[in-house]
Amino acid sequence: DNVANTEAVKSTAIYVDGTKPISELSISGDQYHGDKVYVSLRSDILLAAVDPVVSEVASGLRETRYSVDGGAFADYSAFKLAAEGKRLVSFYSADQVGNVEVTKTTELWVDATAPTTALSISGARHDTDGLIYITKDSAIVLTPADPLTSETASGVMLTKYRIDGGVWQVYTTSFTITAEGRHTLEYYSLDRVQNAEILRTAALAVDNTPPATAITLGEPKYEAFGLPILRPETPITLAAADITAGEVASGLRSIFYEAVNLAGGGSVVRSYVEPFTLPQGTYDVRFWSVDNVGNTESYKQKRLAVSTYQDDSLQAVDGLDLSGTADIAGAVKSNAVVSGSGNARILGDVTASTITLTGGNAQITGQILNGQTPLSPEPIYLAAIAEGGGSAIPAEYLA
Repeated sequence: DNVANTEAVKSTAIYVDGTKPISELSISGDQYHGDKVYVSLRSDILLAAVDPVVSEVASGLRETRYSVDGGAFADYSAFKLAAEGKRLVSFYSADQVGNVEVTKTTELWVDATAPTTALSISGARHDTDGLIYITKDSAIVLTPADPLTSETASGVMLTKYRIDGGVWQVYTTSFTITAEGRHTLEYYSLDRVQNAEILRTAALAVDNTPPATAITLGEPKYEAFGLPILRPETPITLAAADITAGEVASGLRSIFYEAVNLAGGGSVVRSYVEPFTLPQGTYDVRFWSVDNVGNTESYKQKRLAVSTYQDDSLQAVDGLDLSGTADIAGAVKSNAVVSGSGNARILGDVTASTITLTGGNAQITGQILNGQTPLSPEPIYLAAIAEGGGSAIPAEYLA
């Protein structure tokens, strides 16, 4: 002071902090880093800040603040994003001496929509009564998609499925179910931020058994050596039923048949819709059925003949010479000459190309129809009967 009193020297250490804090954003929970950073509504958004030591000086953090989509800044604590779509998270930190970090902004895409999975069948399929009927060869295809909502879709991560409550499997390619019967298929998909689709269920019925078809021959008919012989107007009826196996039957779709003429010539496969008839000839009638998922019965076969000769007492294609006291009771038809002599009698109508009676007692009691060729000869093949078990046919008729 003015009279030379001198204070003892004092000293104070002053630390100059000129460095701003550093903040970083991280995500805890659901996240996917692809072309964008995707999170879910469940993801925690974390901010971590440090006040770096520079020249042995750091005043320490005072606060960290953040805002979403340009809203008001708030003091930080872990938070979640509440709306789907593109979100902008801005944040900064300040230290104890007012150094304020430059605000940072991170773009996050919130995916809140689960994927959807479509089931399809490659191959046989028939839908009825809440069941999807398939066969052991039908391929089951699961096709997932992550829908774009608010311009956001993180993409499908995986699809899982199980059959009849078994072990869950990751779907990689189409698959089949071979065991006949009813089955329950469960499936769902996950996207890349763990949004899980609601479990889907499909009721499947595997039908591997074809229908069974039966043939009924109407009237009139009779048998010769075990061979059914019909008239051209005799109806042939087919009936089929789809056999239930493993409590499953997809139902009858179609009945088919073809009539193979043993005298030669082509045959045509026809769809059966009602009883049918056949012209004269000897046939192998083949018939089979198909169910609604394409199971096809192995064809069955019925050998039969169709003829008109039971209408007449005698059909003599190449002519008839009747003499003596011979009698024929009934109609006679021929494409050639029918002649009668002596006391021969035909007690019925005669239709032929030429009809002659000689001698005073030969007679025809019915109508005489000259100048006609009424017969369309169709032989009945005895060898074909023998092949079907007609062992009573004399061998000389089979040569």
